Amino acid sequence: MEEEESEEELEEEVSEIDPSAIISGGRRTRGVKVDYTSKEALEKAGLKPEDSDDDEDEDMKQMDDQ
Repeated sequence: MEEEESEEELEEEVSEIDPSAIISGGRRTRGVKVDYTSKEALEKAGLKPEDSDDDEDEDMKQMDDQ
């Protein structure tokens, strides 16, 4: 009885997958190194190179001053 229920659940889950969301053509993204600090990436995110994550350093300086 449990086997039949699990098969039905699996069929329901598979039917919910949108085939148009599946990337075809063999384009693999696994193992690809992405440079999030590149000029293109920063522009795409609406950031400037000066806006990098230096906030942490500022906090550390303030703590050192105390």
